[in-house]
Amino acid sequence: MPLPIEALEKILSAEAVQGLFTLGLWDAWRDEESMQPAAMLNRLAQRLCEDLDENQERMLAQKLLSPLWAVWQPVEQRSLQADYQLIRLAVRVVNTEVLQDAAGYGVRWAQNNISFTEAKALGLKSIECLEKDNIEPDNRLLRFTAESCQRVGGQGDIEQAFELHQRRLNILPEDKEWERAVAAGGLADILQSRGQLDEALRIRETEQLPVYERLGDALQYLIVQAKIAMLLMEFKPPYRSRHPEANQLLCEALHAAQQMRIPEAEQIQQILQHFDMQCTE
Repeated sequence: MPLPIEALEKILSAEAVQGLFTLGLWDAWRDEESMQPAAMLNRLAQRLCEDLDENQERMLAQKLLSPLWAVWQPVEQRSLQADYQLIRLAVRVVNTEVLQDAAGYGVRWAQNNISFTEAKALGLKSIECLEKDNIEPDNRLLRFTAESCQRVGGQGDIEQAFELHQRRLNILPEDKEWERAVAAGGLADILQSRGQLDEALRIRETEQLPVYERLGDALQYLIVQAKIAMLLMEFKPPYRSRHPEANQLLCEALHAAQQMRIPEAEQIQQILQHFDMQCTE
C-alpha cells in the first residue's frame, strides 16, 4: 500500500525521500486516504526488505506508526485497508491506542482480502497486546477474530472461536440485541458442528429468530430460518417427523429471499432440491 510522503518526511528528510525516488527504490503513487502524493516500494526494494530481522521490523514500525496515524485521520474517512496497515505496525510495538481504534476493522479487511489465517493471527495478536495493558477487546475485534478462527477450522481454532463468542456475550449490554444475536449465532454454529443439536436449536429459536423478527431484520431472519431447517435435518429418528417443519422453514426463507432478490434464494433452492423438498404455491 502506498505511504503518504507527508508521513515519510516525518522520519526522513525531504532530500532523503527524493533520493530514494532517484535511486529507483520507490515509485510515485497517490495516497487514497489523504489524496496526497505517496510512495511505494518497488520490486527491487521489496526484495531488499525481505531480509529484515524482527528488531529491524520493530524499529521501522515504531518510526512509521505515529506519522501514519496522524496523516490517516479522521477515522471516519479512513479505509479498512488503512486500518489493516496500521494494526500490522501497532502489534509490533504494542500501541494500544491504535489497536483500540483500528483492530476490528483491520481484521475484517484481512478476512475479505488476504486470508482467514492472516486475519486470525492478526486478531489474536491484537487481543494479546490489549490484554497486556488490561484493556478489554471490543465486540468488533472479538467478532472478526472469532469468525476467522472458525473459518481456519482446526480443533484449537474452533475452541478459540467459541471462547471469543462467549466473551462477546459477556461484554455486550442487554440493549445491544442485534449484536448479541449475532454472537449467539456464532456459538450455535459451533455447537451444531459438535453435534450438540438441542442447544444449537435452542439458541436459534430463542436468542436469534425472535430478535431479528422484533428488529425487522428480514435478511438475518431468513438466514436463521434456513439454518434451523438444516439443523432439524441433522436429527436422527424419531426426530424425522420434524422434517416437514424444516421444509416449511426453507420455503418461507426462499419466498422472503426471492422477494428481496438476493443470492441466498438460489442457495436455499439448491438445499430444497438436495433434500427432494417442494414448496406449494
